[in-house]
Amino acid sequence: MYGKFADSEIFVRFFTLMLVEKESLMNKRFLCSIFFMGIAFSVPQVKWGGCMRLDMFADTRQTYSTPDGAWMLWPEKIVCDDQGCDINAQGRFGISPAYSWIYVSAKDKIGETKVKAHIEADFGSEFPVGLMNIREAFVRVKWEKSSLLVGEYVYPLVAACSPRTIGWHGGGPAAPYAYFPQVCLTYKTHDVKFIFSPYSEFDYVSTGPIGGSNSYVQNSMTPALYAGVEVDKETFKTGIGFGVKRLLPALSTTTTSTTSLVEKTIVHDKSLASFLGAVYGKVKLNDYVFRAEAIIAQNGFDLVSIGGYAVWGANPFTGARSYTNINYATGWIDVEYKRHEKLQPGVFIGYAKNLGTRKSVYLDDNCEPIFYGDDEQVAATFRFTPRIRSDFNNIEIGFEADFVFAWFGKMNRKGKQSGVYRVGNFRPLLITAYYF
Repeated sequence: MYGKFADSEIFVRFFTLMLVEKESLMNKRFLCSIFFMGIAFSVPQVKWGGCMRLDMFADTRQTYSTPDGAWMLWPEKIVCDDQGCDINAQGRFGISPAYSWIYVSAKDKIGETKVKAHIEADFGSEFPVGLMNIREAFVRVKWEKSSLLVGEYVYPLVAACSPRTIGWHGGGPAAPYAYFPQVCLTYKTHDVKFIFSPYSEFDYVSTGPIGGSNSYVQNSMTPALYAGVEVDKETFKTGIGFGVKRLLPALSTTTTSTTSLVEKTIVHDKSLASFLGAVYGKVKLNDYVFRAEAIIAQNGFDLVSIGGYAVWGANPFTGARSYTNINYATGWIDVEYKRHEKLQPGVFIGYAKNLGTRKSVYLDDNCEPIFYGDDEQVAATFRFTPRIRSDFNNIEIGFEADFVFAWFGKMNRKGKQSGVYRVGNFRPLLITAYYF
């Protein structure tokens, strides 16, 4: 009995030892697997920061701008009171923190693939003023020669070439400015890059019968498209871009019979396609940087430009409307002197011109068009904006002298303005910003 018990005890000890060794081996394998997984899937590098910015400005007359006044496009037209005095001749003064912003980004690398996620917001919302507003929210995947971006990001043409103005106007309306939800694919071989981006609208939207809304693009069942090609070398960059968007301004129309006074609502399916063509360039010459762009386009409301569209035909029985684009052309040049890193002067010059329509614009009994855009009376704008900025450590101080002129007139059947007159505005702008 004792011998059997001793044998069994030895067996139990041996079995227990085997279990302990096996468990230890499994733990080692588990730790090794975690170690190698950590190498294969690195922890994302998270970074956050932003900018505390204050804009202080004054205008010599009323302006067409955001509610806080910081983003100004052109001076308001003359509006006379009963005594013939211009109501808009009164100047204004403002201080705005609206374009302070904050961001969070994360970078990762999976094999040879670089991944970046980024979200950024400012306080430039208009409804109501001061509400946080999403500027960017995207994920970008980069390979050796190509990249794919998905999310809210700046319009590809703006990303390719834009002026370095201090004011938040960004050179508008001569220079486009917008952020869109998009899927942007780029491919680069040697010095040539190809860009293709289908996109929709979110914050920067088109306008129509119900005002500014992204429903016009969504109801068209067609994404807007941008395609471009650019050559990018060390001292210069040049490129061309093409864009197209399709709008469905209304789902139905309602008319009232002149005899029976009965209202009729009819399905409406008249859409409108608008096009854009651009050429741009950037040159570094010694201590100077030159940027320039020329655009011919249609219906530039969503790009914060002039143009728009108007009704050219209306069916009196069904109320169905047909639309025609307001064509326009813009051009700008921006020069920056960068010899001294902490003191950089520059100047922006931009011009935007209404080119009218291809089809005859419908005018009502008061000779007024049915127009969708910023202002049907804008014939042209001109902007001359010298500036100087100083950067030291994380602080930026900038001053801009903004001279803006606009020509106004009454829109005729050709979509152009007649009886044109000019008004001007001068805005001194001082900004202080701290980046963190």
